[in-house]
Amino acid sequence: MGKKVIQILVDRDCTPPGQPGPVYVRTSLWMNFLRNLNRSSDFNISDFDIKEISIYERKRKKPDPEPTRIDDGQILIVNWDAANGDYLCGSDDVFLYFQTQRDKRNALLRQRRIPPGPAPGGKILCEFQCGSGMLFQGAYDAIFGESEVKVVEARLPPEARPKNEEMRKCQLEEERKWTNTSAVVPWHFLNHPIVRALPGKKVTLFSRILWARTKVESKYGEESQPLFNFKTDMDQEDFFSYRQRDTIYRGWFENWGKEWVPLLIAKPREEGAWARFKRWRKEPPRAVLLAKCHEDGVMLASTMWMAVPGAEDLVRQILTVDPKVVAKAHDKYFLCRKIFDRSLVILVYFALGVVNRAWGSVIHAFLSSHLPCLLWLLQLLFHLPHLIFGFVFPSLADSPLLDDVGVVWLSLIIYRLWQTMIRDRPHGVNIFQFAKSGRQAFWDRM
Repeated sequence: MGKKVIQILVDRDCTPPGQPGPVYVRTSLWMNFLRNLNRSSDFNISDFDIKEISIYERKRKKPDPEPTRIDDGQILIVNWDAANGDYLCGSDDVFLYFQTQRDKRNALLRQRRIPPGPAPGGKILCEFQCGSGMLFQGAYDAIFGESEVKVVEARLPPEARPKNEEMRKCQLEEERKWTNTSAVVPWHFLNHPIVRALPGKKVTLFSRILWARTKVESKYGEESQPLFNFKTDMDQEDFFSYRQRDTIYRGWFENWGKEWVPLLIAKPREEGAWARFKRWRKEPPRAVLLAKCHEDGVMLASTMWMAVPGAEDLVRQILTVDPKVVAKAHDKYFLCRKIFDRSLVILVYFALGVVNRAWGSVIHAFLSSHLPCLLWLLQLLFHLPHLIFGFVFPSLADSPLLDDVGVVWLSLIIYRLWQTMIRDRPHGVNIFQFAKSGRQAFWDRM
């Protein structure tokens, strides 16, 4: 079996004349990162053929453009901001490529095209994709598909260059809310093949509360390498990505499809236990790394900066893990949740039956005296078919058939509620956390 090919999608080349290159508009840290990874662990870089690909340069190559086939490799990495649609940097070519070449992405994941036939299953890893410091939803829709993941809308100050020191201080404080130097593994996914080798403490009930979990932490030092290699009208320190260069994530995902598994969640700066509990009650975990098995491969969506010191163990696992092992783990997670959800529905059904038989008349009397509006709403839903059909077809107003229609109507509402709030809610999210976004999905289905 030959070497595995790692392709890294980058921006356009801006190497000055007479200087060694390539030098890309946005610095790609992956080549140096993988070389250092080779020296510091059992990862063997000689097993991989690493290529940096600029679609911008290939399509403008003379005399004939050079086509880009991402399915010629086994692993595809989308460099930070390389697909954010910025026409000055060449990111619009990567953005349009994913929008129009979905078949190439699926072929990469299937790995059916490459002889002599390595183990099926390619991998796609996407670093954070921002525009003006804020996560760009369009890039994730283009790479992974529309409505697969949804990024948070960071409320960052619109002024890129603060006019005074006080404004700059406020800007930095606001940006710090969306970044941090570490991200933690959710306790119920600690055995996932991609994150189970990460260093961390043994998880107990007490450590779950204190967030003393397995985590990925940036060990960034004061590096002189610039992030942007083209002339701009402001200093690099004024760019959002440069100011927060020590962070490991920039924002997070606030929603995702039910086939995605959250592997890392944001650990907000300076957040107390009570504030964390209040946030836990009403919003999903702030995922910064999501994994999904698609076709025969694995897709990894992130809002992280991956090629940074401290993320070596995570990247090594991503590059070397067998997609079949990941798929097996996901099937196990989905089966466990399916059993739990259905058991919960059956338990609630029998509990309501017991309560109705034992205290049905008492509950009815209580609702009549204390919550008449709720009782009126339930009666309205049950008798709604009588109101509708009785108005259109007066001869059916007193038909007992409409009682059965009322039962079916209520059953349909309950089924849609279960389908939206329980069956199709994102993985790793409980019902209470999903309630806010689930309500809109429920009304859309009804």
